[in-house]
Amino acid sequence: EEIERPRTRIGRMEELATLPARGTIEALVADTGDPRARYQLALLHAAAGDYESAFEQSLALIRSHRSFDDELGRRTLVRLFGLHQKGRELVKRYRRQLFAMLH
Repeated sequence: EEIERPRTRIGRMEELATLPARGTIEALVADTGDPRARYQLALLHAAAGDYESAFEQSLALIRSHRSFDDELGRRTLVRLFGLHQKGRELVKRYRRQLFAMLH
């Protein structure tokens, strides 16, 4: 279950409203691996409720551009984890992957 706080939800909605079209973002990721586009794609997946794809895009961002924009991939993943109840299996699995990647 998602447990997002109202302030987080409003901030996320504002951020989503400024994104380019999904097709444009997907093309940038596929063609160039653009880190900003990969971050935006993670947001779009999360907004659609596809958290596993959002987690995957965030991990891919960490793998390819770990320090980009002050570790945006890591910060995004942690932010997405916060949208779920602690103990959820999907979140536990991706937390382990993040830990393994960072250490």
